[in-house]
Amino acid sequence: MEYAITILCSVVSAMLVFVLQSQIKENRSLLKAKEDDKNTQEEALIEGVRQLLSVRLEELYDRYSNSDSIPARAYSRWKKLHKAYKGLHGNGTFIHMDEEMDNKHIEN
Repeated sequence: MEYAITILCSVVSAMLVFVLQSQIKENRSLLKAKEDDKNTQEEALIEGVRQLLSVRLEELYDRYSNSDSIPARAYSRWKKLHKAYKGLHGNGTFIHMDEEMDNKHIEN
């Protein structure tokens, strides 16, 4: 009888260890999948914001590129948008445009 109880306890212990290990592996894979999904969404948001900033910078540049001056409010907006674009690791497309905007007369 003692041998049967010992064997039964060993089998139950082994089964519990197996189930626990399976749960741990499943939890790890679910956490990894969730983290990967979060990273994908974050990258998509960053790229979307970068594109929206790019469009707005192009609009501002097109509006004031042929003028010798720029209103102070528009210049301030340009600088903030350009800083945000660079902060999101935008390419160097707007560096030359930013220099042109800096050389314009700022109207109050």
